This record gives sequence, C-alpha cells and structure tokens, in this order.
Amino acid sequence: MAYVADWTINELNKMFDARRRNQFDCNVLVTGGTGKGKSSLILKMLLRFDGFHHWQHQIYSREDTIRLLRDQKFSFCWNDELIEVGYKREHWNNLQIELIKTLTQYRCNFNIFMGALPVFFTLDKELLKLFAINIDVIKRGEAIVHMRRDGRRYSDDPWDTKANAKLEEEWSKKIMMNPSFKIPYQKYSTYIGHLYWTDITEKQRAKYEAIRQKKKLAIVEAKQEEDQKSKPFNEKLVEMMLAKDIDYKTFENICKLNNKSIANTRTAINNILKQRGVNDRVKDLLAVNPFIKNNPNAELLEQLKEY
Repeated sequence: MAYVADWTINELNKMFDARRRNQFDCNVLVTGGTGKGKSSLILKMLLRFDGFHHWQHQIYSREDTIRLLRDQKFSFCWNDELIEVGYKREHWNNLQIELIKTLTQYRCNFNIFMGALPVFFTLDKELLKLFAINIDVIKRGEAIVHMRRDGRRYSDDPWDTKANAKLEEEWSKKIMMNPSFKIPYQKYSTYIGHLYWTDITEKQRAKYEAIRQKKKLAIVEAKQEEDQKSKPFNEKLVEMMLAKDIDYKTFENICKLNNKSIANTRTAINNILKQRGVNDRVKDLLAVNPFIKNNPNAELLEQLKEY
C-alpha cells in the first residue's frame, strides 16, 4: 500500500521557495468545489511569506496576471478566479495565448504563481502543463497534494490523467456498492501527500472580501467602458450581417484585426439584435450563404479599420 504523507503549510511553503531558488517554476493550482476554502487556503499560505502584499498580489484579470508575472522577480501572483483567465474554451483568445507565453518566457523571474479553480479540466490544456503542483481541496481544511510528472519525453500528459481517471472509475463503482468506502487517494500516480489546515481569521476574510469586491467592480466598470467604445464597431457589424455581406470567417478576421474578443463581440451583437426585435442571432446571420458577395474580406476589413 502506498505511503500516506501529511504536509503542513510551512512545509509546502518551504518546498515552493526551494523550487524557485533552485531555478524551477513554482506555479500552483488550487482546485475544489465552490465554498470548500480554496481562496482561504491560498491566502493562508501566502501570508506566511515575506514580501506578499495582499492588495497588490490578489488579482482577477488576465492583464494583471501577465503584468505581475512579467514585471516582478521572486515575488507573488495570486489569481483568485483562474477560470476567467485560462478557460479552455477561450484557447484562441490573444490574451490567453500571451499568458501562456508569459509563463514560459518569464519563468526565470521565479515568482510563486497561485490560482484558484473549481474544476481541474476547465483550464486550458497548455496552461495545465505549466502548473507544477495541484492542491485539490476535498473538504474544508483537507486537501490532496499532487505534483506534475516531469521527465517523460514522449508523453503529452504530465498529470497522468488517463491512468488516474481509471482509478476514479474503479472507486466510483466501489462507492456505489459501499457508500462508506474510503478513497485511497495515495494511489494517484501524482500523489505526494495530504494537507490539513485551519481557517483564516475573520479579519483576514474581511480584507480578502473587500479587495475582491473592489477589484471585480473595477473589471466590470472597465468592461462597460470598453463596450461603449466598441458600440460603433458592433453597430457596423450588425448592418453588414443583416445585409448578408459577411460570413463567419470574415467576422473572425474583423475581430482579430481590431483586437476584439470574438466571444464578447458575438454577445454584444446578439444583444443589439434582440433590442432591435430581430429574431435571428449571429449564428443565423453568419451561416454559410451561397449568395454572399465575391471575396468581400479585403474591402470590409479596410472599412472597419477606423473602428
């Protein structure tokens, strides 16, 4: 039977610090269901490091994540909602691609980067490969610590997901047969131990919540301002879609040329169509149209440069 190891926060912190002082990356992914204490755990860990500044290092946007990782050395970066930064269905997003490049190119800055995420597999696959450690919170005060399996040249699966998924299938069947079955987490090939901790103080939680609310509000306000600036651009696109002047490929090219998020632009245009009482949505208007004008891309891209 595999050995069950228990870690303390101080021991893990020493390991994190040793990794970067030995010139290894120290990107730590903390996963677990909503309300299980992911953020509380990260805060408790980071507060024990000299040089951690709560307001500066608790962040929520891709832009701030990239900035901290790029501009700091031997410091900290804590993205409290990593789903907003590295969601796998936004793998094409320019800022997401830049984040992957930043984590790779600026690894020599040796920052401790920690991110909170509810579900492990919702993160972009290439981002997952860049995390060395995964702390999976199974209940408040208890987590399983996993480490990426390095050194396998021909494997594209450093988290050994196929083998570990088979284990979970076996355990699931046993739980169905016996609800009191105790899961042997130590059998995971990536397992390096258990972590136990106590909760943060009410004062620490209050400060965390105040920072969270203020920074998330700033992101919402910035997005609203950007939406206002994008309004002429979106209105122009709506007219072109209604006139059947563009197809989906042209729409994508227009967004990329203007550094606009395809997903956000699509949502904004659907809202405009709804406000105008048009039943069609972007997916309907940009369906393949056999009557589309010949090769409109160059002219339309030129028209939209001013927006």
